Amino acid sequence: MVQETAGMDELRQEVYALRQEVKALWQVVRERMAPYVHEVVAITPVVPEHLPHTEYVLAALQEMGLLAAPLPDSLHPSDEWERMSDEERETARKQLYAMKLEPPLSQIIITNRHRWKS
Repeated sequence: MVQETAGMDELRQEVYALRQEVKALWQVVRERMAPYVHEVVAITPVVPEHLPHTEYVLAALQEMGLLAAPLPDSLHPSDEWERMSDEERETARKQLYAMKLEPPLSQIIITNRHRWKS
């Protein structure tokens, strides 16, 4: 029983020491980040937090000027597809499958590969 108490006391001391180290490390992080905090606060968008996650992110990016608002035509592109008859859809599919990119995408990637390496 005495050994258990001594072992527990030792563990408590180690845990206490670890907590103190963690506190000290957080203090260092806070001190080093202090010069940058105003920058983070300055770009934090004012967006209602009740939005669903995806809408919140889009609204935040728009607020910061990193994302333009979508054009009205692009909001519901599926509407046009839904209005098409089965024959029109089949024709549209055939046109898409018959498209040829000039130059092919693979060639564009090979040509521009040097830009990505630098």
